[in-house]
Amino acid sequence: MYFEDQTAVSSGHAYAQDLLADPLEEFLTWRSLQVCRPDDTVSAGCAKLGAERHAILLIVAHEVVVGVVSQGDIVRSLARGCDPSEIRLAQVMSRNPHCVSVSASVGDALSIMVDESVNSLPVISDGRVQGVLSYRDIPAQYHWAYDMLDHGTLPLPAHAIAN
Repeated sequence: MYFEDQTAVSSGHAYAQDLLADPLEEFLTWRSLQVCRPDDTVSAGCAKLGAERHAILLIVAHEVVVGVVSQGDIVRSLARGCDPSEIRLAQVMSRNPHCVSVSASVGDALSIMVDESVNSLPVISDGRVQGVLSYRDIPAQYHWAYDMLDHGTLPLPAHAIAN
């Protein structure tokens, strides 16, 4: 068996831990942030989401992120028969969103995303939004490292499986 050698497993775990300690700042989405107010309409939010192809809108009041609206939140509101020109983002937003500090590691961010079932996180520094981290922004080797440490085993590479 390929991983009977515990040295390979130990070095794989060490590599994964080192990888997940990388600062997440380098993976931030630096394109323009899509920010709306809670009293903006769903129609206005849709226009902003579509213009920049973002996954979430940040809902900000008094310079503080009070919520997020995802594409799924909008679709669910429309499926309930809501009029997007009448309903406000405050009515469809997820309140008190999970955020991550700009000084956090990639592992910290992935842990929040997996544990809380979210695909995007506002990244905060000194109480202000610095960017948005999307699950898709994080390269595959980080997902591998997180999965390996979370499940305690190294997945077998394709070349290691005997026919």
